[in-house]
Amino acid sequence: MSVDGITIIDSRRIRIGRDDVHIDAPYKRVGQFAVACFLVSGLVLTLAVDAAAQDFAPDSPGARTVAAERITLEELIAHAQQNAPAVLAVAGAQADVDAAAAAALPARLANPELTFGLGPILGTDGNGVAATAALMQPLEVHNERDLRAAVASRWTAEQTRLVDEANWAVHADVHAAYTDALAAERRWEIYSELVAFTYAVRDVVARRVDAGEDPELDLLLADADRAAAQQQEMDARTAYADALARLAASAAWTRDTPPAPGGDLEPPQPPPELQDLLDVAAEHRPDARVLAERITRLETERALAEQESRPDPAIGGEYEFGATANANDHRLLFVVQFGLGSENRRRAAAAPLEADIGHTLAEAAALDASIDAEIRAAWQHLQGSYERVQLYESNLVPRWQTNLELVQRAFEEGEIDLMGVLMAEERLIEQQVGAIEAARDYYAALAALELAVGAEVMR
Repeated sequence: MSVDGITIIDSRRIRIGRDDVHIDAPYKRVGQFAVACFLVSGLVLTLAVDAAAQDFAPDSPGARTVAAERITLEELIAHAQQNAPAVLAVAGAQADVDAAAAAALPARLANPELTFGLGPILGTDGNGVAATAALMQPLEVHNERDLRAAVASRWTAEQTRLVDEANWAVHADVHAAYTDALAAERRWEIYSELVAFTYAVRDVVARRVDAGEDPELDLLLADADRAAAQQQEMDARTAYADALARLAASAAWTRDTPPAPGGDLEPPQPPPELQDLLDVAAEHRPDARVLAERITRLETERALAEQESRPDPAIGGEYEFGATANANDHRLLFVVQFGLGSENRRRAAAAPLEADIGHTLAEAAALDASIDAEIRAAWQHLQGSYERVQLYESNLVPRWQTNLELVQRAFEEGEIDLMGVLMAEERLIEQQVGAIEAARDYYAALAALELAVGAEVMR
């Protein structure tokens, strides 16, 4: 097999250009030889990205920079709750509140009614003409005005709950995006440190090869390992930039420079008792509170519709005039008018609101059933995530930098060979990334639990 001038002759020899390189004893074992062949094939990556790799060398000015503005989680949440489209959309419902308030104005009266009549007078005393004019003012005596004020109050309360719901949803989105950005930044830092480590290892290998202490294959393996680390660092940097873009979108950030996490989150803590969370959700869950306010508002509107369906009395005055050949008559009358209502009219007025109340009650019942299941699932996830974080912090991941330094020192002093360095490097990076993912999963689970509960759960 030949790759870019490198030919694997047999299990003991590799030809580089015109020179044959003999594989020393550490690579004679089958498993190690397989790893060596894999890493040699990785030299293709070294050759392919050589120019790009120089741009990302540790000593390259600006090699590891992503333009961003450091913002704390609290500042991002406050900004999002002022500018997020979801919050601005809810503000449009203020028109309903204003309409209800206008309908409840104390000076509101029904329009007066003015009627005219004209007709002939036919009788034994002679014929003539009669005219009449009446002005009537309907009076609301079924508590309509108080009910309109109550409807306006209920609209205001429901609007407040809708804003709370939108704000909490934005809070959860920003919290989750902030967590992802922190994890992406830490992964990028880890791979950046790994690149510096691979450069240091490669320098040691180069000195040994020049001194004839190590085979030339070791230098190829070190170059391949360095190129792979550089590619991982570039991928991690891209992932970090993508995470910042998602954070900017969740916070409705419109500046040219995206926001970056400006502080760490609180250390992981064990989740509270499940029953305590269920009690908090019963009081604070925003969407449940919206539905409760909506039911109250609809019931008040139904009561108003029923009262408005009843005929209101009216008072007024009437003037009558009659003129015949023999006499002229003038009459002024005080008039009281009463209407006769019907049960069918009341039911017809209340029917649409009865349907809305039924739908909202069904929606609230379904939500109540789902809240319990959501909280239990989120609590279980958070519990498992916390235990995983504790495992990494206590056993699996001691200090990352210290471990790299120990491996580098052991290699420089000849206590381990290059293959041992590569295997240790792979194991350490696996554990470190695992710890980062465990922490990210914990904070994502915490955000999901807070969204399910409707309030912050860690005090």
